[in-house]
Amino acid sequence: MKSLLILPLLFLPVRVPILGQFVPAPFNPGAVAPADTPVITSVGLSTTRNNYTGCVGFSFHTNSNITVTGLGRWITSGNSGTHMLTFTDAAGNSLGSCSLNTNGQTAGTFSYCSLGTPIALSASSGYIMFSQETNGGDLWYDGSATVTSTSAITVQQAEYGTTSGANCTGVGGGFTGTVSYVPVSFRYH
Repeated sequence: MKSLLILPLLFLPVRVPILGQFVPAPFNPGAVAPADTPVITSVGLSTTRNNYTGCVGFSFHTNSNITVTGLGRWITSGNSGTHMLTFTDAAGNSLGSCSLNTNGQTAGTFSYCSLGTPIALSASSGYIMFSQETNGGDLWYDGSATVTSTSAITVQQAEYGTTSGANCTGVGGGFTGTVSYVPVSFRYH
């Protein structure tokens, strides 16, 4: 009869050998990173287009302190390009960006890229999320596409802007309310 060796709790997700067998080491659930929540929970799509080179997305205000971990773009059937997704404060200062390759992504859903460094957002502050688009490139939805968000933010309007490398500078909206070009989203905790 083999006896089980009792070890002090190791909070490592590894397997340890005990008398020629492997048993999982205890796992500390407190060490798991919090789940990331998509900020946009539903969309009402509008007319597709691809006749603009620049940044498109939406502006919003935060209702609580949150940390953004990934940026997302709605995937439209036939999308295959790579898009720089950019996050700015209301003054247009870049806070972070990541590159999203839409090739092979599932149409009719958001696809996300991870930020190298998470972005901490302060409550009651304004921000803009953009996707860089190219005239004649992938299709995206016009600024009348409606979005429903979690209670963490209040969407203000669809935004468009100009590009300079990975940076986007907001120019204006044209569509007000809970709407977004493309649409775009982000993950947070």
